[in-house]
Amino acid sequence: MQRLIDDTLHGRQITGNGDSCFVSNEAGIELLNYEVDVVVHLEAAMRQIDSTIREGVAERPHSAGLGYVIGGFLVNAARHDPTRAVTVIDTLCPVLVRECLVNMLVFFRKMEAGYNFSIALPSEYRDFAKVHCSSDDQHIAEAARRVIERIEQ
Repeated sequence: MQRLIDDTLHGRQITGNGDSCFVSNEAGIELLNYEVDVVVHLEAAMRQIDSTIREGVAERPHSAGLGYVIGGFLVNAARHDPTRAVTVIDTLCPVLVRECLVNMLVFFRKMEAGYNFSIALPSEYRDFAKVHCSSDDQHIAEAARRVIERIEQ
C-alpha cells in the first residue's frame, strides 16, 4: 500500500494517449478504486504531507499526485468512515484543509449517470464544508462555499 501511495504522490505510473495531451496517474486511479478500507494508510500519508508543510519544507506540496492521494483518502473514507476523515482533515494545516475541500468538488462530482467514483458526497463532508464557510482563512472559506454551491445545484 505504501508503494502505491508513493507512486501516486510522485506520479510514477503516468500513462498517456499518443493522440492527445491527456495523461492519467494510473497508481492514483488504482488507489481511488480500492474497495477495502485503507483509510489508516491514507491518513498516515496525509499526516506526513502535513508535517512536511508545517516543517517549512514546502509552502504547498507541488506533487504530481497530491490530488489523487487526497481524493483516495476522501473517497475511501467516504465508503468506510467519513466521520474519521472529517476529524483528520480538521487537524491538518490550512493549506491541506483547502486542498481537501477543493478536491471534494472533483471526486464527488455528479455526472450524467451517477457520481464520479460511484459515491455521493457524504453528509459529514457537506457539514464540514458548511462549518468552514465562515472560516477566518479566506481561502478555506471560499473553497467551502464552492463545495456548498456545487452540491446545492
